[in-house]
Amino acid sequence: MDAQRIKETVMSLIVLHRPIASDPKLQRVHLFAGRHLGEEEFDRQQEYADARLSPLLKTRPAGVVYGLRLASSGSGLAEAATFVVNPGLAVTPEGYTLHLQSPLKAQWQRVIEDYLQRTATADATGVYYLTLQQSQNTIDAPRVEPCQRAEFDPTRDSRLATVTSVRLQRLAIAPAVVTATPADQLQNWIAADRVDAEFLDNFNQAIPLALLAITSSGDDHTINWVSEAAGRYDAVARSGYRVLLNQTAAALRQVMQNHSLPANAGTPLADFLDNNLNLDFLPAAGELPLAWLKNADSPNPDFMWLPQHLSVDMVPVPEDSVLDLIHRHLPRRVIDLRQPAGDKVRLLLALRRQDYRADLLDIPPTDTQLESDLYRFYMRAYNAWHRWR
Repeated sequence: MDAQRIKETVMSLIVLHRPIASDPKLQRVHLFAGRHLGEEEFDRQQEYADARLSPLLKTRPAGVVYGLRLASSGSGLAEAATFVVNPGLAVTPEGYTLHLQSPLKAQWQRVIEDYLQRTATADATGVYYLTLQQSQNTIDAPRVEPCQRAEFDPTRDSRLATVTSVRLQRLAIAPAVVTATPADQLQNWIAADRVDAEFLDNFNQAIPLALLAITSSGDDHTINWVSEAAGRYDAVARSGYRVLLNQTAAALRQVMQNHSLPANAGTPLADFLDNNLNLDFLPAAGELPLAWLKNADSPNPDFMWLPQHLSVDMVPVPEDSVLDLIHRHLPRRVIDLRQPAGDKVRLLLALRRQDYRADLLDIPPTDTQLESDLYRFYMRAYNAWHRWR
């Protein structure tokens, strides 16, 4: 009797339940070539395909092909708590494609906390690249126990998922420089220092989307500014020079917008530029605001804000050739505004093709002796008339 009772008690503890099937809405059919192959044979063919395809994009410059723009619901990226990376395509320095098919939403604080956790630091003050990267994660790997699987259905196969995420990569800039330097000047330094874009080789399977600055006060982290123009590198040759062009264009556009505010209406433009525009480098080709031009009708025109050691001249060009000239001369040496280096600014006067002449601005020198003689004879005639009167 006691043995039978013990047996019934033990048997009551062994309870097997039927597997919980996954919802039909979550079932995905993976139809791809090679599904009928064994695991080893499929891996061999996949490795062969990867080895043949991997060299195809290694000769292409790393960077963004299209899309991958940052957006936020607030007034600006730095003021918003969250941001979104729009869909797009990029090529990594390793020659792999990085494809984002749907918008990626992230929180600034979580991105900062992830960086602090990875680097085991407490102070996040510095300048960073916001990078986009992809990694492969295995869901329900074979080593995972059945009771620890993420899927309710124990018969479902393991999945290899590609995860796209954003991370911060810090630049070697002292925190004191970040807090004491104006944003446009610091962005200008970084863009001019990296015009060769060789630093992209260190990103491996990631690409930069923007440049940003962070300051920390205890456990509080603040985004000071975010600049896509200074941190977004396109997948084109000499992309670093384009970044410097975009950064300077954004700084010029911002300072002109600030000057148009009612509070600055009474400040002369030249004084406002000297006090608010902090650029130390300019690209070899680009566009300057027309409002800055002075003495345009003289043989030696002048430009506001530019230092005195830069000589300025003007040449006529057909308007349909301006973009080609900028693209051709952009990869030349960067113009240093801090010290003389023999640089010259040449203004391009864009004209319609039917109005263009190569000698349009070739003003011949005047005859100084003739001018002196005319003035002397005029004064002699005037004095004679004055005595006669």
